[in-house]
Amino acid sequence: MCVFYIVVLLFNIKHVKSNNHVFSLLSFKCIPVGSEYDMRFLYCACAISHMLNDWSGVNVERAVSFIKSCRSFDGAISLVPHQEGHGGRTFCGVACLKLMGKMNILQEEQDWRREMIYWCTSRQVKGMQGLPNKAEDTCYSYWIGGTLRLLQQDHLLEQEA
Repeated sequence: MCVFYIVVLLFNIKHVKSNNHVFSLLSFKCIPVGSEYDMRFLYCACAISHMLNDWSGVNVERAVSFIKSCRSFDGAISLVPHQEGHGGRTFCGVACLKLMGKMNILQEEQDWRREMIYWCTSRQVKGMQGLPNKAEDTCYSYWIGGTLRLLQQDHLLEQEA
């Protein structure tokens, strides 16, 4: 990858953050003004930083705090704090921890890890759901299956379902 593009990517990761104090722990936005900001953009920042092996644009401690603040009552991870957990967002949060080398957070918080594993395995009906009591969708096989793989618990899924 051209050095210029790497510098531009890292600059944007460092400088395109939310000014909203509610999400000041760490809220990445896709553009400086008028953008959404949530777990998806943190995942993008972590993925880019991991691929470039340069974490100078991500405050890892604050990122971990943000992920922890998005823990929902049932062990899943939400888009932003105080929302319902969701399959895709749970994957993004766990993948961020993996990319940052912070999976130990889930080892230290065994109750959360156990709740998350239970939540993920409970999403399997005939297919996979992204939320409880919702219709299955094939994309959640990736999000939920991927989360369980990152947690080294994908063997818990019924393979024939």
